[in-house]
Amino acid sequence: MSYCKNKANKVIHTPLPRVGIIKRGRFIKGYEQDELRKKTNDMREGIGKIKWSNMNFKQLKRKVYLIVLPCILLTSIFTVYFQWHDQQLNFAFYMNVLFIIAFTVGWFTAYWNKWTMIMEYTILILLYIYFAMATFSFARDFASGVGILGDGLFVIWLPLVVMYTFAVLKKRMAMTLSAFLLVITMTPVWIYFERFSSHALAFFIQLTIATFSYIVILIYAMKMIQKEAEMEAMKKQLYIDPLTHIGNRYQMDEWLAHFFERAPQSTFSIIFFDIDYFKDINDQYGHLVGDQVLQEIVICIQQEIGEDQFFGRWGGEEFIVVTEASKKEAFKIAEQLRKAIEQYSFTEVGHVTASFGVMAYEEGDTIDS
Repeated sequence: MSYCKNKANKVIHTPLPRVGIIKRGRFIKGYEQDELRKKTNDMREGIGKIKWSNMNFKQLKRKVYLIVLPCILLTSIFTVYFQWHDQQLNFAFYMNVLFIIAFTVGWFTAYWNKWTMIMEYTILILLYIYFAMATFSFARDFASGVGILGDGLFVIWLPLVVMYTFAVLKKRMAMTLSAFLLVITMTPVWIYFERFSSHALAFFIQLTIATFSYIVILIYAMKMIQKEAEMEAMKKQLYIDPLTHIGNRYQMDEWLAHFFERAPQSTFSIIFFDIDYFKDINDQYGHLVGDQVLQEIVICIQQEIGEDQFFGRWGGEEFIVVTEASKKEAFKIAEQLRKAIEQYSFTEVGHVTASFGVMAYEEGDTIDS
């Protein structure tokens, strides 16, 4: 049994809409309210062609920068200190000074989220200059008989350089620059082959093979990450309404299945509502304004419901809220939501009303009853 209040504030009996096929999977809550105000993204041409979200990747990179850059900065500071103490004011010393400046500025650009791309390219250029110069300097010292393996500690940063290359650049450009990095590690072997000792030759051969391995592994790792991101995007497309960014009908099927599985040990209620005269809004103002009204309805409701209440779009101008509340409590929630919509000032149409219905679970109810 359910009850409904229309905009004339009269209580009427109304049946609960039938629930479609149950699909099992994880539960997805609505997006944050500020995201709801964004324009709907263009629908992707096919599920298999869903692209990786650049915004999410940028946010991930920003978090990594904020954590990793201070660690690398500390390493450069210690290196400069010991080089200054030992009076080793060589090329490596001045490069580390530049790194200190670049990493410091880079952290602040990541923190402020401004000019990040400029700093990414600046740090990338410095890394490649440093790695090329350090490799050739190290090879020259070895060929002259004054180099020691301990001077080649710079190679421990090689995996990080390769990863950073793929994080900053697009795939093809990253592969091209990584190939250049591979050439850098191979060139000393060609130039100083006859002058290298067996230890030096073994070192540079291993360095070349390691560089190639890093590049290949990272290429396939990026593919795996991209596939995982595409699968996540597919799930979101399947369970999230593209216009309002809340759960769609498939998602609500899962919510209802979850609640029915827990019943009768725990009670729950379903609040459903639709917007009054929504067709008139579309006819008078156009469908774009109608879509905006739906988005603002979602914003309004999200401001009123709690974290334990599941809010989704059933279809068209119809919405459902599933809550762990008794019939009496659910009726109060429905009245609260009705008033919130009635008092909300919509951008284009001013004020809108909605009709609400409430159903509480009773023993013996099923998903289709």
